[in-house]
Amino acid sequence: EQTGLVSLLQSSAVSLMSIINDLLDFTKLEAGKMTIEKIPFDVIGVVEGSLAVIEPKAEDKGLLVQCHIEQDIPEKIVGDPNR
Repeated sequence: EQTGLVSLLQSSAVSLMSIINDLLDFTKLEAGKMTIEKIPFDVIGVVEGSLAVIEPKAEDKGLLVQCHIEQDIPEKIVGDPNR
């Protein structure tokens, strides 16, 4: 039971942090102070990492998360991996 509660707490903390970050980004955007980084990053890694975060919650609800990445997607792209 404690393991389930810890898992729920961790999931809730991640969700809350995401909401806070979105609010901060929105505030920066409104103030005209939003900066978008231009750094090379692994787009497939970012997508797979995002899926790993939402997959357990989707599975708990009986949902299947699928992702198809085309072969011609470059290994690295330049942009802001956090946005």
